[in-house]
Amino acid sequence: MNTTTVGHRSFSSFSSWVRCGKSWQLERQLQAPSEPAWWFVGGSAFHAAVENYLKAEFDAAKEA
Repeated sequence: MNTTTVGHRSFSSFSSWVRCGKSWQLERQLQAPSEPAWWFVGGSAFHAAVENYLKAEFDAAKEA
């Protein structure tokens, strides 16, 4: 039997391993490159646009 001692693992790391062991291995052990999902990019762009809009509205209300 091949066993290795593992140091501290976070709950998210453990959850990832439970969900898909191979995915966990690629991400955490082998550090395989990955591309962000499109919704992360789209979500970041949406949040940046809303933030800019609200800042402009706040500045306009402050000047009025």
